[in-house]
Amino acid sequence: MTEHQALLKKQRNELFRIIEEVGLEPSNFEWLEEHVKGPQTDHVISKLVHRGSPYFYRFDVTMTRYLCKKCPGLQKATGLARFTGWSSVVGDFVHWARRLKAEIDAPDLWAEAQKYQSIFSVPSEGQIEDIPFSHAEAEQIASALKQVEKKIIDQFDPTPEQLGFVQYKLSYLVSKAKEGYPRIDWVNMLVGVMTTMAVALSLSPEQAHRLWGFYKQALGSVVRFSG
Repeated sequence: MTEHQALLKKQRNELFRIIEEVGLEPSNFEWLEEHVKGPQTDHVISKLVHRGSPYFYRFDVTMTRYLCKKCPGLQKATGLARFTGWSSVVGDFVHWARRLKAEIDAPDLWAEAQKYQSIFSVPSEGQIEDIPFSHAEAEQIASALKQVEKKIIDQFDPTPEQLGFVQYKLSYLVSKAKEGYPRIDWVNMLVGVMTTMAVALSLSPEQAHRLWGFYKQALGSVVRFSG
């Protein structure tokens, strides 16, 4: 005979308040009931699902314990924990709700980087020699990237953290140019830096086009860009 081990309304209400307190919208969740059947078990359990995502918290209740499965887990996609009392379940649910909010709020950096790929174009193969920059060219690059940094500050008003990231990336490009890095590899590295920089600055496509223009204009005497 199937037992009904779904959560009580009072318990669900407590979880509702937790969802609100961590800054999530309760209407974005729904309760489902799942039938769990095995050699020694046959019962219905409660599962709280975040709509439109793979995230959930599943409450498998028996006479002696709560077996809770959740996504996202602590260190991996899903997690499983056993508790003997409801108060312990509530504590774990709070941590799960906070992880869920952090996961939902986090930007998809891979998707962000993808949208800039068509903006930052590199010269066609064969347009740049596979030789290092000369000392004079490397000094030109250092001066040009300083100009770009000033334009980024003026145009995009980066936060101190963002500016620190920009300066670190520009310094890295200068160091590679001075180390004798092959110029075609350096230009490809530049495109990668532009992509991560655009993501870090949260640039719109129009702003990313402007950023790329800064680089092409500043470096035009050293590198021939397409587009």
